Amino acid sequence: RTGPGASRATTGAGERGVLTWAEPVLLGARAGAALFVRARVCEGGVALAERVFAADKILEMQRKPRLLSLPLRPVEGERVSRDAALIAQWGGEDMACFKLVTHVIRGQGLPEDSLVVELQLRKADTRLLLVTGRTAARIGPKPFFSSDVVLEWPDEGDFSLEGTVYLSRMFAEEAVGEFVAPILQPEFRRSEWARRVRLRPLNGAPGGGELTLAFVEKSIFSLTVRPTTAVGLACREGASSFDPYVTVRLMAGNPHDHTKDTVVLASGQTETVARCTADPVWREPVIIEAWREVGLFVHVLVCSAGGLFAGPDEVADVVLPLKQVMGMEKPAMERRYPLRLRYPSRRHEDPAIFLAFGEEGGSVPAT
Repeated sequence: RTGPGASRATTGAGERGVLTWAEPVLLGARAGAALFVRARVCEGGVALAERVFAADKILEMQRKPRLLSLPLRPVEGERVSRDAALIAQWGGEDMACFKLVTHVIRGQGLPEDSLVVELQLRKADTRLLLVTGRTAARIGPKPFFSSDVVLEWPDEGDFSLEGTVYLSRMFAEEAVGEFVAPILQPEFRRSEWARRVRLRPLNGAPGGGELTLAFVEKSIFSLTVRPTTAVGLACREGASSFDPYVTVRLMAGNPHDHTKDTVVLASGQTETVARCTADPVWREPVIIEAWREVGLFVHVLVCSAGGLFAGPDEVADVVLPLKQVMGMEKPAMERRYPLRLRYPSRRHEDPAIFLAFGEEGGSVPAT
């Protein structure tokens, strides 16, 4: 309104094609009856849409400040959609903020080039782009990004997360993949496990790409694997003893399925039992640290340091899904697992290994 007791203030111009403003608008007027506040969105001094509020209603909203979606009345009907709204908060020292920390762990099935992942926080219903963040560049096709992307925005609710993978070159970028489907806000913290996100190939890039993401710090874990003994193993032909040790690998896929991604994410090994002529006994556990990720496998491999050739012999192995292993931690119990022979011609009899699993690097009792 105009006349005595009126107050007027304006924001700066909206940027990037999305009408967003950072600074607050402060209004002051003498107390009086029948005061109103009119909020207008203008372009070049021309009103596009507006909303009128009674002062007593604003005072009520200021007592419990929160972010609101306030429908606007179009003034320029041909240029403004019917569902135009002003996202605003009345009162409060600070605006309620939503913060999403996304751990971009790794990728697979990507081009062999310098790659960057861009994450986009959007409104789920309109796909309106709100804010973006990027990882550091890494080299494909199986890059370990190990980057945290922090996205912050006033807490409107109803967010979704989308992502694009770019070839990162000195003077240009090219998109090579994007999320097949957005991740909706309720899924951000639904699970402590990292998840794999399938990518839609772009610009002639090969298909089958994936990204591994996590939204909570608890996705990192330490897994203790304690091999105690193995039975039914024998040294190679012509030898009177062997030097066994156990290697434990955390793998992205089943190593017995050679069509899948079998990158090693973490590994460790026990001590070597020298000149062993009977069933070996190991004293040292293996501790590996990694992200809890759906689809990982624990590969337990018995080797002999005194190999027939320059390197060690791979004697026998067993593969267990990580989900299965994590379910065995409480209580930590030793179990017998049949071994798959790497060299069936050896003189083995019903080979097996005894293992116990535990989390957080300890509490695995010896048997």
